[in-house]
Amino acid sequence: YSGNSYGNEAMKLLINILRENGINTVNGYCQSDNTAIIKIMGKNGFIRDSNNIEMPNVNKYTLTIK
Repeated sequence: YSGNSYGNEAMKLLINILRENGINTVNGYCQSDNTAIIKIMGKNGFIRDSNNIEMPNVNKYTLTIK
């Protein structure tokens, strides 16, 4: 199923559900070598936060939902 945009579509649906429920900010975490989810988060407006000191191989991303 790789390359069919299922992950991106699922992320869009999740963001819409959060928006409908009044959620303004969401954090996402992923392994630093998981290029697929990093790409999906970037396409959907997530911004990478500074390095995660507690878990050095895990990236933290934040999305402000408008």
